[in-house]
Amino acid sequence: GLFSGEKSIYNSDNKVTIFVPRDAVIDKMDVFSNMGTIVVDGISSNTISLKALFGDVKAINTNSTQATFNLSSGKLTIENSNINNCQIDNSYGDIILTNIISDGFTANCSAGRIKIEDGNIKNANIIDSYGDIDLEGKLESINAQCSMGRVKLSGEISGENILSSDYGNVDIEGTLYGNYDISADMGEIEVSTSLKESEYNLDLSADMGNIKIGDKNERNGAQINNNGAQNNIKAHADMGEINISFEDDDD
Repeated sequence: GLFSGEKSIYNSDNKVTIFVPRDAVIDKMDVFSNMGTIVVDGISSNTISLKALFGDVKAINTNSTQATFNLSSGKLTIENSNINNCQIDNSYGDIILTNIISDGFTANCSAGRIKIEDGNIKNANIIDSYGDIDLEGKLESINAQCSMGRVKLSGEISGENILSSDYGNVDIEGTLYGNYDISADMGEIEVSTSLKESEYNLDLSADMGNIKIGDKNERNGAQINNNGAQNNIKAHADMGEINISFEDDDD
């Protein structure tokens, strides 16, 4: 391998730089920092573990079959990477991902924003206690739960999706295939799809709020079954409105 045994490196600048041959594939990478920033760029490794107690973590052009990122207080940034079985835990700080591919994605954040731009994400479990969840791209089978903050999905979405916010809105927009189970305790639910109303079965209910389906208002709830429809939207709001909009069926 490139390295053997345990290595301890120190210099007066409190900075360590390790260069790896461009085409090398590492079996295991394990990096820990008490206080400082970890940056990984252009690394391919079967397994990756990056942990920072106080400081940011950044992974760029990274490829791995299994990667874990653990932060106590800092910002996690991942860009232009292909990481299957990606597990993220951040106690206090944002999680920002751009152009990432992952099948088997888990993210937990106690306080901070979770944002994915231009993602290709499958089979995801995302939990944020205090902060927004904002996912954009090609998304399949997403379970996103937020205690206090907005949940937003946009792009091409499919599979089995469960989305909820205790205190905040839930917004979904794009080309929506598959099944959706959406709930908001204190917040609105907005669904905007490029498909037609006839392509969905609907099960909608609101305890204290209006329901609007296209240009039609429903007072308490609505159950609509369209024969042959392969897509299903189930939505419930305790205190808030539900608005569902479709492509015009007359086009």
